[in-house]
Amino acid sequence: MVWEINCDETCIEDEHDFMAVGGVAAARETMVSLNAGIDRWREKNSIEGKEFKWKSAARGKQSAYREFAQGGMNWIMQKRLVVFAAAGFENEQIDTERYHDGNENLQLYRFMYLMILNKLVPHVPPGENIAVYPDARKMANYSLSDLQSALNNGIFGRHGYQRNYVVSVEPVDSKDSNPGQLADVFAGAVGFHFNRRDELSGSSRKKIALASEIAALAGCVDLRTSTPRGARFAIWKVDLTKSAKKNAPKPT
Repeated sequence: MVWEINCDETCIEDEHDFMAVGGVAAARETMVSLNAGIDRWREKNSIEGKEFKWKSAARGKQSAYREFAQGGMNWIMQKRLVVFAAAGFENEQIDTERYHDGNENLQLYRFMYLMILNKLVPHVPPGENIAVYPDARKMANYSLSDLQSALNNGIFGRHGYQRNYVVSVEPVDSKDSNPGQLADVFAGAVGFHFNRRDELSGSSRKKIALASEIAALAGCVDLRTSTPRGARFAIWKVDLTKSAKKNAPKPT
């Protein structure tokens, strides 16, 4: 059996205090059912082809975004067949030149590696293979095969045996992926809270309400406080000052 992990990043622009990476994970057959359910909902509401993105939540139809998020959270918290995790990184602690050879893509995928290895892989049953689908982006000076090798080495190093094997890492355009859009919206909400945009008077009321509802559905006070180990909707505020190893995991 193969588990699929759909990933996205958020708040990578300079004006943010935190950046975040997030991912939605489930067994492949669950992803097929999740996709089919979302597609039926889209057809029922005549919104086929609409891309749900956190950046668009402020101008999008609020009821549609709420239902999209509620549906995803139902698979996570009630059906307990899907998991989500996000890791937040404080920009003041990030040193791209020192730890990532000045390569922002290398930095991003090392952070994605940390999130997947620490927060999503533990939910994958031993012996199951893993396929990772990051959101498509310009990939100058980085090969996704390096992320695949890093994950396999990390899983082996963490568990002392090949608990799971990452069979592929392939970019997917989120506009063509329902799980990718869930990862975008959930990760965006987490980044919104990490950067305390919910506390700014000029912030979108729609985004404030949507992030607050996602937190409530996840059983969280907010989306910037680290959750307990094993949470199905996991939030991790990474402290890069604790060790250089966390700031720069080996890519191979």
